[in-house]
Amino acid sequence: MEAARPHDERAKQAEAKGDTATARQEYLRAYGCYRLGRYPAPNSPGKRESYLKYIESYLNAARSFDPPLEVVDSPPGGARLLEIPFKGRPGKRRQGHRLLPPPQER
Repeated sequence: MEAARPHDERAKQAEAKGDTATARQEYLRAYGCYRLGRYPAPNSPGKRESYLKYIESYLNAARSFDPPLEVVDSPPGGARLLEIPFKGRPGKRRQGHRLLPPPQER
């Protein structure tokens, strides 16, 4: 996780300056580092922390995707999904995959 922290910091600084391209790039780099930290599964406290940071970094980067990804709470069970809106087709969505653990697991 130490390898990801500088990327997180640079992303936050770039975001504060309004530089979304650099912020997205740095968040995706942090995402990659955290992804390796939780490998092969989030089955220990340190890996679980990496997993949660991996999700956070990806969602931060996804805010600047075109079109931006949206997180949708999906009952029952409280799972959260990423959805990709179809560009130029309001109301149409392509369902993504389960990304976040249910709230009771966080």
